Amino acid sequence: MVAITLDVLDEDVDVKNIETWLDAIPVVCYVILLFKHTYTDLVVPIANTFEAHAVVNLVMIAVNENFIYTFHNTPPQAIRHTGYPSPESILYDRLSALKLGEISAAYIQDVYTDPFADTIYGEDIQLFKLFFKKLGMSFTVKETQCELNDSYMQCLNNQRDVVIYVNRFMPLWYSSLLIDSIEMYKYALFVPSGRLLTIMEIFLLPFNIGVWILLGILCVLFYLLHHFVPTLFQNNLFLLALFGWERRSLFLSEQCEKLFGIALIVLVFQLTCVYETVIISSMINRPAKRSPDSIYEFLATNVEVLYNSKQIDIERFNINVHGMDLRSASSYAGLADKAYLGNFISLALLSQDVINIDHFTGRPRHVMLKEFVWESLAFYYFRKRSIFADRFAQFRRRVFEAGFQRHWRQELLMHLARKQQLAYHSMINREENVMKLDKMTPVLKMLFIAWGASVSVFFIENCVFMLKIKYHT
Repeated sequence: MVAITLDVLDEDVDVKNIETWLDAIPVVCYVILLFKHTYTDLVVPIANTFEAHAVVNLVMIAVNENFIYTFHNTPPQAIRHTGYPSPESILYDRLSALKLGEISAAYIQDVYTDPFADTIYGEDIQLFKLFFKKLGMSFTVKETQCELNDSYMQCLNNQRDVVIYVNRFMPLWYSSLLIDSIEMYKYALFVPSGRLLTIMEIFLLPFNIGVWILLGILCVLFYLLHHFVPTLFQNNLFLLALFGWERRSLFLSEQCEKLFGIALIVLVFQLTCVYETVIISSMINRPAKRSPDSIYEFLATNVEVLYNSKQIDIERFNINVHGMDLRSASSYAGLADKAYLGNFISLALLSQDVINIDHFTGRPRHVMLKEFVWESLAFYYFRKRSIFADRFAQFRRRVFEAGFQRHWRQELLMHLARKQQLAYHSMINREENVMKLDKMTPVLKMLFIAWGASVSVFFIENCVFMLKIKYHT
């Protein structure tokens, strides 16, 4: 609270001296002006002078008469009290009593203001609309066209007729004109999802490298035992378990060979069941390589990273992009095998876009890494001596704690999901349930390979059978 004492309130009052005092008074302070009442007509002009310096919490007390003046601003209206008025009638909320009618605001289109240029606004415009609605004021917004090289600050200063600037931004230096957005501004990577496995990779998929090595060792081991110790193992037990080839009937073999043979038959049977199950499931749902989960895994892929240099100043904010192959690009469209660096909310919306869905497989083309590349606190900017800044800071925190921001964001995601589902279903072929040759190609390749292997085994078995008969006779 600030108290100012004047002598006689007349036309000879040094207005410049008063203005010097007013520039140093915080906007949120209550100002009590003590004066000698002479001319009633000068009360409102003095109040206008205070209002021009954003001092709206003004109380004028006449020391020589039983008068106390309070004011309703915009338009200025003096209310005269006598006697001992209640504190509520003097120290009331001036902002709620303002009758500005309409507040104009400007914004640059981004994910927080107007992400779709559609009927639904982003969370920042929703926040300001609710704030001024609580003050009883209508709130209108218009999109601002700024120069390409202008910063948010420069763009705002160029808008002389705009009271509020909706966009949040990240300044290099803190200022008393800034109101924090509470939530961190985060940048993430939108990376290509894992590619589909080839036919050969699918055939190797059921077993990991350790199982394949074990099978190779068993094959070599029993070949050597059969070749160098024929008295102990008269059959190649691995081929016996795998193909049923036996040089001598296992029933007539020694006890040791029978035990090893039965154990191998059981092992190969179980591995074959597992192998066939995985292969059949792969034919139904073609598997893909695992997508990167962290920045470290992504760097190992050596994928080029694209970013919008007009929105992200990597050098200015010292963003850690060490090891990334960066290139500037204006948009995400057409980035088939490239990664994209951007705001994580923008990427979350982009992940639901119909262009991110592979219509052949129904899988997303790109996925967002859970690990963030960079985080920083964002701020809202208010003009110097704004009467709304302090109240907005309190309101912003209450809205965040009440969960309105999460609600608005979910509403935005649901709106996008409905739009994209309609777009996706309108783009896909209505004859998708009909089996087509191009979609059956991987399955047919696997069937032909399996059929060829079966025919080869059958042919070899017949050759072996005929050779046995020939040599035994």
